Amino acid sequence: MYANEWNGRFPPLNPVPHNWMLDGWAVYPEYLTDLSVFICPDSPFADDYTFRLRDDFDHRGAIIGSYHPDCLSSLFYNYTGYFIESNEMAAAVFNAYYEMPYEAFVNHDLQLDVPVWTDSHLTSGHPGIPVLWDRVPLDEHEFAHRPLGGNVLYVDGHVEFVPYSYYNDSSFFPMTRISAETFGSVLPRLSRDCYAF
Repeated sequence: MYANEWNGRFPPLNPVPHNWMLDGWAVYPEYLTDLSVFICPDSPFADDYTFRLRDDFDHRGAIIGSYHPDCLSSLFYNYTGYFIESNEMAAAVFNAYYEMPYEAFVNHDLQLDVPVWTDSHLTSGHPGIPVLWDRVPLDEHEFAHRPLGGNVLYVDGHVEFVPYSYYNDSSFFPMTRISAETFGSVLPRLSRDCYAF
């Protein structure tokens, strides 16, 4: 829906440094009314305070507010705003993020070889081009799923569980060690207001 109304563009990347997640304000509340869909319930980091402003609690710590777009983070899922289907492309996007001005990066001025989606992908067993996926942590104890792996949302709209192994090649992207060493290796620098305590 967003792409249809924005000339085929995906939602922009979150402006918070190191936050590999979409900008919550770009989709909330017009396209998405519940930000809790960006919290993986199986993650060891999910709790009642996730994505909530510190001011949303009363003096006893009880929740009185709702999820807030400023607190949306890549702790659970990763998003880049680019079509990436290999380890090499992931490393290029990650490195470009740190070398380019943020405005140029999010305005899609990045020059990369973008894969062309064809009918042959459907018959070759290729799952598709990932858009949003479970964060691949460096520490295997932080995985939300057992066996190790994660759910991947593809550009055609389907979701698939992809197993993770340290030795996975690009055909398993984004469940690869490169994904862990890039997007999964950093955590966002959210505002202090996004932390309950």
